[in-house]
Amino acid sequence: MGNMVYLFAAYAVIWLAVLLYSFSIAARQKSLAREIATLKTILAEKERDEIPG
Repeated sequence: MGNMVYLFAAYAVIWLAVLLYSFSIAARQKSLAREIATLKTILAEKERDEIPG
């Protein structure tokens, strides 16, 4: 029965690592989406300012 405790602990550690990695990727993706939106806004403003009229 002692080996089952180690097996459960190993699976728990692995799943915790997978969840933390997934949350990390989601946070980075959200940050990149915000940065892309900011860059699109800056680009649109720059294009608007360059158009004569």
